Amino acid sequence: MLQIRPCTEADIPALLNLIDAANQVDQAGWYYTTADLAEALQKDQPIPPDQRIHLLYHGDQLAGYYRLDAEDTLEGVKVLCFGCVHPAFRRQGLGARLLEQAAHTAQAAAPRGAKILFQVPARRNVPGIYALCEKSGLQMARQFSVLKRDTRQPIPPCQTKLSAQLNAFDPAHDGADLLAAFDQCFPGHSYKPEILDKEWRKTRENLGYWWVARDPTGLLTGFCLAGVEKEAEEEPIGLIDYLGVLPAARRQGLGRCLLYTAMHYLQMIGLPAIKLATEVDNLRALSLYYEAGFETWREARLYQKRL
Repeated sequence: MLQIRPCTEADIPALLNLIDAANQVDQAGWYYTTADLAEALQKDQPIPPDQRIHLLYHGDQLAGYYRLDAEDTLEGVKVLCFGCVHPAFRRQGLGARLLEQAAHTAQAAAPRGAKILFQVPARRNVPGIYALCEKSGLQMARQFSVLKRDTRQPIPPCQTKLSAQLNAFDPAHDGADLLAAFDQCFPGHSYKPEILDKEWRKTRENLGYWWVARDPTGLLTGFCLAGVEKEAEEEPIGLIDYLGVLPAARRQGLGRCLLYTAMHYLQMIGLPAIKLATEVDNLRALSLYYEAGFETWREARLYQKRL
């Protein structure tokens, strides 16, 4: 008998065991701690806390789950859906059941009348995930290459001479300008002032670092956000999360200098590898990353539909 019910904090240990079992088979790299899942239940977002994580039971055994992470946007509510089915319960249609229920929960729990964009991040190495999304009526919106580089290989210095100056990000001084730069480089991003400050503090606590570049007039022309990420049982690796250069400052070597600055920093703090991602059709970025020694590691897609 199947039953889907909301997750409570008491369920988190069992949920972590489920995610670990799926990771061992899929090598998907999803990694959560008790604190991560507790925060998902507590943080401020449009979907009520008791509707954010649901568990699927097959009899008395935990067989799957889904988690909804929602945010308000100018176009309505964007809902990201994460989840998995325990390897022992696959090929029984439970993934489709979870995805259908997740979309229903998103629609029912979001503010009344809100336009909802339902999104599912999918990694190619998770068996059947692309086909499942497509059979469930979702369409591929974006496709990414995930690249990785071993830091034990020498990282050359950046030879480009810049007129811009790279500095550590200061929320009080740089926050508004960084958000404006995000608007130009990553339209539709999720950062808001309070989220930006919180993410910066969390990144610094985990030895990450953010840089901003300003030209001689003081205009913020580029930025790079680098952090530390732990994947399943593997040791932590470096993550270059966002790297952006404003259109007027491109083709001057600023992106290369930001990239190499982040790479040297992540190598200096002892991380064995660095990863980053970009869309598969961003050939200029891919060329830069390959030149810097990165190699294609994984493929990922973002599926979505309007509810």
